[in-house]
Amino acid sequence: MAVTEMSGSRSARLRALHLFLAAIAFAGAFTWFILVWRNRATAEFWQRDWFCLWSVGRRLLTGEWRSVYREACAPGYLWLYPPYAMYPWSGIAHLPPLIAYAVVMVGSIVATAAAMMLLARTLPRERPFETVALATFGSAAFNATLVTGQHAAWLLLAITGAMWAASRNRSVLTGLFVGLLGFKPNWVVVFVLWLAVTRRWKALLTTATVGLVLVASTIPLGLDIWRDYLAAATGRIQLSEWTAAGDYPVWKLITVEAFFRSLFGEGPGVRSLSILTAIGIVLLAAWSWWRRPPDPTRQVAVATIAVIAANPYVSFYDALVLALPAAVWWTAPSKYASRARVGIGICVVGVWMGQWIALYALRLSEQPSLTGGILLAWLALETLVTRREGELSAGRPSAVP
Repeated sequence: MAVTEMSGSRSARLRALHLFLAAIAFAGAFTWFILVWRNRATAEFWQRDWFCLWSVGRRLLTGEWRSVYREACAPGYLWLYPPYAMYPWSGIAHLPPLIAYAVVMVGSIVATAAAMMLLARTLPRERPFETVALATFGSAAFNATLVTGQHAAWLLLAITGAMWAASRNRSVLTGLFVGLLGFKPNWVVVFVLWLAVTRRWKALLTTATVGLVLVASTIPLGLDIWRDYLAAATGRIQLSEWTAAGDYPVWKLITVEAFFRSLFGEGPGVRSLSILTAIGIVLLAAWSWWRRPPDPTRQVAVATIAVIAANPYVSFYDALVLALPAAVWWTAPSKYASRARVGIGICVVGVWMGQWIALYALRLSEQPSLTGGILLAWLALETLVTRREGELSAGRPSAVP
């Protein structure tokens, strides 16, 4: 009887949580639609990321792409993606801007839904998956993706696809999904390392092939376009310099480097600390993949956290991809320390609520970036879990909580 009552109480709490998350998702979507419609004639609406990306695609169609890395594609926005990233955007650049924006939004919704479907097919069901889906669609990151027109949803789909394929030992598909991350080279490096450390050689070869095809597709654009891209990516135009100059708020970034800048300010010492920490994060992730038995879901979850934490530039809308590691541990609580999990959850909710209140209620534009610190704690927790599983598999008692 007691067990039945406890189960009923847990189900009631989950139903209440689902209703709450569904209300947030609906309210966010409705508010976004109203704001977009009301602001469609304002300058702010046309200065979003999507318009910059559309403009670059337009330049490619009209043959004006040669200066794409030398001139801003929109006020305050610079194009820093590889040359082959112009092709997908040129596909919708023939549409009127407002219709193109609608296509981008629908695409983001479809990509997120597809990622949720793959997650549901891949992960265990110790807990309802509806919680993950509703929390994702109701998240601030998802709404930010819709508002800005960025492609965080497609990153989430590519990473989720790699996890789904790897869990089914489909090496070619795994490599194809990882190869798609080449549209953001600062993301693909960690996942290539994952393939190498876990000895997925066929998938790694497929990823390398995808990369060669993407690079070869830019032959008609000439070699100069790559010279301009490398110059823009390696120093002449750096988003970290924008941040230091105050042109891009540090609190919009979710990396460990942004976390350190919030704590210690700017300077060469902070930059060196960030670089050393990033190296440590990647090595810690590699150790985790090498130490534990093969488990693609946990491996990809660690890679997702590591690629965000170690990056020099990841913005607030890219937090959408954190739905993947959150889903991995939500659906399998028996493999995750409960007290530590609750602590991480409290930190996430606390930071989100604190910054929301500070930004919209108190109108404080200067805020610290705390997400990178949470990601460090999350990786540390994963290291402890890895150690505990290693000790248990060896028949030794574990002191990890």
